[in-house]
Amino acid sequence: MQIDTNKKNSEAVQNEKYKSEVEQITSSQLGISDLKALYDQLNKDDQYREIIGAFLRNDFSVKIKKANRFSKGIDEELYISLDDGCMRHEPNVFFRFIEQMPEITMLTDTILGADKRFKGYHIIIRTFKEEKLLQFLGLSQATLVEKMVLISLLHIFLKSNKSSIDASELFRFIPKSYYVNFLFFLNVGCTLVDQKLISYNTEKFSNQLVFYINQRVMELLSGYMVELI
Repeated sequence: MQIDTNKKNSEAVQNEKYKSEVEQITSSQLGISDLKALYDQLNKDDQYREIIGAFLRNDFSVKIKKANRFSKGIDEELYISLDDGCMRHEPNVFFRFIEQMPEITMLTDTILGADKRFKGYHIIIRTFKEEKLLQFLGLSQATLVEKMVLISLLHIFLKSNKSSIDASELFRFIPKSYYVNFLFFLNVGCTLVDQKLISYNTEKFSNQLVFYINQRVMELLSGYMVELI
């Protein structure tokens, strides 16, 4: 009986310890493996949402660096390290999401798995459903791929201020199969084009497909609602 009591006490201590770890999930002391372990144990989309939410609230930051290819034991070209948050200059959380697409993508791949990247994107997008841009995309029945295409375009625009964005940059975060699917709908009917949110053409000399963000997107980002076409 004493053994059983000790076992129960041990389990209670472990449960309390685990609860404490979950409560401190936003701590900058936690590593990526810790985050994934906590997610695997809970196995809930809410846990992923909390991790990304903590990142966007600036509770911790993610840095992507090129690994030293000549170092032993490093197989990946990129890795993630955690330290204090560094997005305090941007008060708009939705803009943080747009700006931090590479970091969020790597967090998503690490926590959910690369094969569930779009599931992660969908979870995040739903948390910003009150944003005018996403409200409009919902009303216009844009697909998740179209939403991510537009967000990816905005990410590149905000980072580089380019007026034209080539397809190879745009689909950095989007699988090639979705890219082919999107190209097909460009010709038969694409919400982003039909609603004049983006435009595109093929460069005369390079034959490179390039995209442009139209003024209607900027109005939506600024909090104004535009009419459906």
